[in-house]
Amino acid sequence: MRSKIFTTALALLALASGAMAFLHLTQKDLSSLFGDPPAEKGSRLFEFQPNEIRGIIIEAGGKPQGYEERQGQWLLKGGASPDRADYRVLEALLAFSADLTILDSFPANEDNKKAMGLSPARAHIQLKDDSGKSIADFSFGKKGAWQRHIPAPDQYTAPQNWPSVYLLPRGSESIYLCSSPYLDDILVNGFGPHRDLRPFFFPPELLAEVTIARPNGNLVLARSNPAAAWKIVKPFKLDADSEAVAELVGGLYKLTAKTASNKPAPPSGEPSLQLGLRFFSLDGSVHEVPVTLSLTEPSKEEYSYYLGRLDDWRKSIEFQIPRSTTEQLIGVDELPLTIERLRGASLSGLDLRQLRKLKIETPELTGPLEIEIGKSPITGEWRAQRRYAGKVSPANELTFFTVKKALTEEKALASVSDSVDDLSLYGLDTPILSLSMELFDGTAETIFFGEKIAADGVPHYYFRRNESHTVMEVESSSFYKIASRPYLWRDATIWNFNLVDLKILQIEREGLQPLVLNYSDLTQTWSARLGNEEATALLNENRANRYLETLEGLKVTRWLGPDHEPAARALQNPVFTLTAFFQRPDESNAPVERKRLRLAGAGQSGSSPFYYGQVEGDSQFFILDLASVTKLAEPLLESE
Repeated sequence: MRSKIFTTALALLALASGAMAFLHLTQKDLSSLFGDPPAEKGSRLFEFQPNEIRGIIIEAGGKPQGYEERQGQWLLKGGASPDRADYRVLEALLAFSADLTILDSFPANEDNKKAMGLSPARAHIQLKDDSGKSIADFSFGKKGAWQRHIPAPDQYTAPQNWPSVYLLPRGSESIYLCSSPYLDDILVNGFGPHRDLRPFFFPPELLAEVTIARPNGNLVLARSNPAAAWKIVKPFKLDADSEAVAELVGGLYKLTAKTASNKPAPPSGEPSLQLGLRFFSLDGSVHEVPVTLSLTEPSKEEYSYYLGRLDDWRKSIEFQIPRSTTEQLIGVDELPLTIERLRGASLSGLDLRQLRKLKIETPELTGPLEIEIGKSPITGEWRAQRRYAGKVSPANELTFFTVKKALTEEKALASVSDSVDDLSLYGLDTPILSLSMELFDGTAETIFFGEKIAADGVPHYYFRRNESHTVMEVESSSFYKIASRPYLWRDATIWNFNLVDLKILQIEREGLQPLVLNYSDLTQTWSARLGNEEATALLNENRANRYLETLEGLKVTRWLGPDHEPAARALQNPVFTLTAFFQRPDESNAPVERKRLRLAGAGQSGSSPFYYGQVEGDSQFFILDLASVTKLAEPLLESE
C-alpha cells in the first residue's frame, strides 16, 4: 500500500517538474504558474516619458472620463464635440505617473486592498500611447503614512520629503507604496472631469489689444509689437501703467469660471461688460477677429457671479465667472478695468533708460540749462555735460540719476481732466518749468509744470505732456525732485587739486594746534610742524599719502547754492579749516596759489549728521557727508 502511494507521489512530482521544465523552456519564466514577483524597492513603478502619452482615462465613482491629446492640446471627450481640458491638471498627472518610486510592496489580498483604500479604489487611471497601447494602468488608493526623504544636494538647497500613496497596477498580485513629489497636486485636483474653466487660453506674450467695453463707452489698450510698451488708445491717447497692465493681462490669463456649459444662446440682457482680446500672428500682423467674453449679471438679487459667453474659434460657451476674488478664483471686479487704474501715472511716458538730453527752462533762468550724455573723445567713457550761459562744464551725474528716477517713479496724484481747454486754471498758460527730454533714438517729450495757489495759501502743482489736453496733479515733493537750479547740476568734485604743484598743507581743527605739512612731489617726502614745534618724526607718512588721495577725490553730497542761510551762519564759526598752497615748480617767480576749505557742523550738539562747507573764492555752499569729514579729520601724527 505504501509503495503504491509513494509511487503515485513520485509520478505526480515528476509530472509537475516536467511541466515546469516545459514552461521554462517555452516561456523562459514561471509567472504564469506563480505570478509576477514584486518589483524592487527604489525602482520606478512604470517606465515611460510623459510626452509619449496620447490618451488618458480616469474612472472615479464608476464614471470613466477620457482625454485625448491633439497637436499639443488636451481635449476632454464625451460630449457632442471635444472640449478643452485643463492641461495643467493632466500634465501633473503624467508627471506623477512617470515618477512613482517604489518604497514597499504588499500582497494584493482582499484584506490589504480594503486597508489600503483599493477596494473600492479611489480612482482608476489608464495611460495610452498613440497606438492605443496601455502604458500604465493602475488603481489609486489611500495616502500612505510614510515619506521618502530626499537629501539636500548642496548647502544652498533644503532637503525634501515626498509623500506616498498605495497603488495597484492592473493584473498585479502586489500592492505598491510609492512616493512622488506631485502627489499632493493630484489629490488637490481630484478625479472629476478636468475641463479647462478659463475663458481665455492664450500666450500672454502674443496679446496685441484688449478692449474693455461697457454701455457708457470703450477703453482700448494696444501695443505695436510684442516688445513695445502698452498704450491707451481709446477714449484718449495716454500712456498705460506697466504694472497695472501686467496685472490685467495676468488676471485675464488666470481668470477661471465656477462652471461651464455648452449653450448656443447668449446670456439674456445687454452685457454689462465685454472683454475682447486680439493677438499677433507669426508675421507680426494682428488678428482681425477678437476673442470676446460678454458678461451680464444673472439677476439683481444675485451678484456673486457673472454669466459669461465666450465667442472664439470654438463654439460659444457659457461660464459662471465670480465677481469677487476668492482663495481659488480671481474675480472680474478685482481686475484693473478702468482708465483711472490703467493710465500711466508717472511724470514721463518715455523709457528714460535711454535718456540722452535734458533741457530745463524756467522764468528765473537767463536761458535754457542743457544736460547731455555723450562719450569722451579722449577716454571713450560716457559722461554728462552741463551747458548754461554759454559755458560747458561737467554735470552732476547723481543729479542726472535722481531726476531720471523721479520722472519714472514719481506718480501723479490724480487726473484733473482729459479735455482741458483753459490752461490758466492750472497755471499751465505760463509754466513755471518746462522740461524737454530726448532719447538716443531721437524720441522727444516735453513736460510743462504749472502752479496754482489755493485759497488756503497752499500751492498745487500740475503738469501736462507735449500739447496734450490731459492735465494731472502732482505732489509738491515730486515736483521739487526735478532739479531746475543750475547749481544742482554742478559737478560733485569740490576742486581741482593738483598734487604736482602742492607745497604746503595747513590743517586747523577746533581746540587743537594747527598742523603744517610741507610736501615735495619730486622727492615724495614730508615734513611737519605742530604749532611752533617740529613734528616730522611723529608724522605717519602712509596716512599723509592717503590724505592726499582723499583731497583729490573729495566730492560734495549736494550743492546748496549761494543763498543758503543755515550754511552761511554755521560757517561763521568753522570747526575745520584746510588751506593748501600751490606753486608751479617751473615757475619760481609765479605767485603762490591758495585754496581754503571751511567746514561747520549742521547740528547744534557735538555730533552732526552732515557738515556745511565752502571753498574760499567760490560763492556756492555745499553739504559734505560724515564719512568724508571723518577722513579729513583723521589724525596724521602718531601722538594725536
